[in-house]
Amino acid sequence: MLQLIGVKDEVAPERARQLIERARSEVTDAAEQNRIVELVLTTLVYKFPTLEREAIKQMLGLDELKQTRFYQEIAEEERDRLLSLAVPGFLELGLTVEQVAEKLKTDVPTVERIIQQQREQN
Repeated sequence: MLQLIGVKDEVAPERARQLIERARSEVTDAAEQNRIVELVLTTLVYKFPTLEREAIKQMLGLDELKQTRFYQEIAEEERDRLLSLAVPGFLELGLTVEQVAEKLKTDVPTVERIIQQQREQN
């Protein structure tokens, strides 16, 4: 991992992929493999602070990235942000909480949580 930190930027993506491949072949515990992938990803995020998520996805390969907690947290945050934007509009149109959940392909408790969060912010 220290090699990844100190390596030149143009070599870092390939070195990151090598580290991930090595972890997959040498580490048998899936949870430990995921921790290594997360550490590699975190290192790249700090090494390339101006890169967008999509560029980092391409560096590592989408499959590895989707397995990381980082990716899952980002995906969940993005989903929540989009839901937070959509819920008030649907409610203003007169839809019920159940109808909003159905339209947004989520569950009722999620919609209720978003409504509660928005009330607390106002």
